[in-house]
Amino acid sequence: MINEDRSIRRIPPSPLPIKPINNLALKLRLRIRNVALFVIGCCFIFGMISIVESYSNQPVLACLPNCEGADLRGANLRGADLRSANLHLADLRGADLREANLYFADLREANLRQAHLHKADLSLASLSEADLRGADLHQANLRGARLSQADLRGANLSEVDLRGADLRHSKLGRAGLYLADLNEADLRGANLRRADLRLANLSRADLSEADLRKAELSGANLTGADIHRCICDIERYHPLTGRAWFYID
Repeated sequence: MINEDRSIRRIPPSPLPIKPINNLALKLRLRIRNVALFVIGCCFIFGMISIVESYSNQPVLACLPNCEGADLRGANLRGADLRSANLHLADLRGADLREANLYFADLREANLRQAHLHKADLSLASLSEADLRGADLHQANLRGARLSQADLRGANLSEVDLRGADLRHSKLGRAGLYLADLNEADLRGANLRRADLRLANLSRADLSEADLRKAELSGANLTGADIHRCICDIERYHPLTGRAWFYID
């Protein structure tokens, strides 16, 4: 008899079928990443463009640093960097100099009538004999500026920093000096007739021989100010605070 091999051959189990990679989810993730990179790149490019444009749009004078006698009437110089610029005798009537940097600039005898100098930096600038009639200098920085014999009649000097400024023999008739800081300013011989000096700080200012007739000094601080030789119609001021009490029309 033929011995039959009744043993059963074991067939190894077939491996479980591997699920195919979800191509749709992978593509979605890749697309999201690409979009994010594109957006970041665009933001960077537009940011660089805006920076370049801001620099290119900044006013630049071809005549710098020597613009003596230049005709700059109505020029747009807003935010311009004019530090130490020579603008002696320059014609800047009606020019837009808002927020311009004119630190230590030479503006002697310059014509700045009706110029816009709001928040301009004119600290230590030389403005002797300059014409600033009707100019807007609201909140400008004129600390230590030299303004002797300058014509500031009708100018807006409210909230201006004029600490230590030289204003000898300047013309400030009807000028608006509301809340102006004139601490230790030299106002000898200055004409301040009908000027608005309400709440101004005139502490330790030299007002000898200054004309203050009919000036509005309500609430002004005159502590330590030299007013003994001024031409004024102030009736009295507080001996302790130095604040003006009353003025005669």
